Amino acid sequence: PWHAIFSAKGKKYSYRLFFETPTRFMDPLQRGDRYSEYRPVDMDMLREAAALFEGTHNFAAFAMKNTRGNAAKDPVRTIGKVDVIDEGDGSVRIDFYVNGALYKMIRNIVGCILQVATGRYTLEQTKELLRLGHAATRPMQLTAPAHGLCLEAVYYDDFPF
Repeated sequence: PWHAIFSAKGKKYSYRLFFETPTRFMDPLQRGDRYSEYRPVDMDMLREAAALFEGTHNFAAFAMKNTRGNAAKDPVRTIGKVDVIDEGDGSVRIDFYVNGALYKMIRNIVGCILQVATGRYTLEQTKELLRLGHAATRPMQLTAPAHGLCLEAVYYDDFPF
């Protein structure tokens, strides 16, 4: 029988960001829907770091330790595509097309991408986290705040990736 959760073939998550500068501030009405990053961000590094997550990987390093059930037994997930979209005036959206996500996986990935784009973490460290696939290898808190994340779509038949 059809089930809203178990019949899903894929999902699209979006994480919205705003990059502040000394002369550019986020609209106060967006504070609940976007995460505001005050550190300088290298957009090329942001895109390069985001691209590392495409494909099938063991995402245990990007899930919370209290993940239970089937997700804890099988942390392998597929991210079909990661799009970094510059919406202009400091607003950026990162779209993730996934076959399923672990608890806080998208927020931890966004946190890691931001650490790379702000120079606090390297691409090599990110590749190592993906390779090892274990939460104990995560050297710093990477979780991005929840208020930037939105489940945009659930695909039941035609998952584009």
